[in-house]
Amino acid sequence: MKVICEKVDPSNPEVEETLIELQRACLPHDALYFPEEGVWWIAYHRRTPVAFACLVPSQQIADAVYLSRSGVTPLARGGGIQRRLIRARLTWAKRQGYNWAVSDTTDNEPSANNLITCGFRLYTPPVPYSFARALYWKRKL
Repeated sequence: MKVICEKVDPSNPEVEETLIELQRACLPHDALYFPEEGVWWIAYHRRTPVAFACLVPSQQIADAVYLSRSGVTPLARGGGIQRRLIRARLTWAKRQGYNWAVSDTTDNEPSANNLITCGFRLYTPPVPYSFARALYWKRKL
């Protein structure tokens, strides 16, 4: 599936509504999430939003970003869209002067595999900040 990934402004009401719809479609059991410092992307297929991703400054590492949330609609899964969104966020972060990217996964093998494919490796943070079964990921930019 051919997609275009665009950095978007969540303060725009139309964009915010699209991000709400995407979060509900991709992560139906999760609460909506809009961090104050979040930088967001939406992936479009033929002008239809099919995925989203967010990035925030890491609270654990001063010169790192945290890949905080990402989702692909069920019909668009399996086409590499999440990897494209990871790469878009890493490119943006590097241009902003960040040196590291971190993330975590819990019981999510596809996301873990996408992070590995994009160069992330397991690490142990100084202070674990997620669920007990979480895997923590880190990559040099």
